[in-house]
Amino acid sequence: MRRTTIGALALVTVVAITGAWQVLHRGSEPQLAELATSATTPRDAALSAPTTIKRAVVAPEAAGRSKTGAVHAAIRMLELDERLFPEVSPESARTMANSITSTGARKRLGDRAEKHQREILAKGDLEGLTLRLAPISTRVRTYSDTSATVDIFLLRLWSFPTKGALDDYATAEVRLVWENDEWRLADSSVIDGPYPVARFSARPTLASTAARFEQTLAGFDDQDLMP
Repeated sequence: MRRTTIGALALVTVVAITGAWQVLHRGSEPQLAELATSATTPRDAALSAPTTIKRAVVAPEAAGRSKTGAVHAAIRMLELDERLFPEVSPESARTMANSITSTGARKRLGDRAEKHQREILAKGDLEGLTLRLAPISTRVRTYSDTSATVDIFLLRLWSFPTKGALDDYATAEVRLVWENDEWRLADSSVIDGPYPVARFSARPTLASTAARFEQTLAGFDDQDLMP
């Protein structure tokens, strides 16, 4: 199981994007039904998927200094990672990180976000890369009036119009502190999985290419699902 840090959050870290890169450059376009079929057991049981699945969408009015407010903030921070591709500069990644981090963590997390974005962009050939992050369920592991730790079980989808598409599951740990009347990011990390033991053999729509994948999702948007 790989554990990686989150950059802007930089949830799509160098390690994560490398895995996608390897799959998408095998020479033939993978079918979505054939990807990420292995089962994975987390080393950290505390970060495994919640046993009771609960929707990660939070009512707009449910915010502030509460458990629900902490979940609300964590999901908003997670969604920022969709904006990192394809051409966000390292400096912009730092600015994005600064917009959500606490005062005590700002330099450390800003440095991390900028470094990760430089390493990702150094791989080159990111034109057309689309990232989608879909929270599946959440869990508030710890909570007080001054801090909270929120786990988010999510699906990540990458696609390149001419190279292929990849999906995988991950669990993010988002540590928050209450500062200046809002939740701010103190630290974050992500582990791969857990993955379903088996997948259904048939799906309503199969996309044989990334172009077909994007065509199938045309018109879909997750903004209405934002807490």
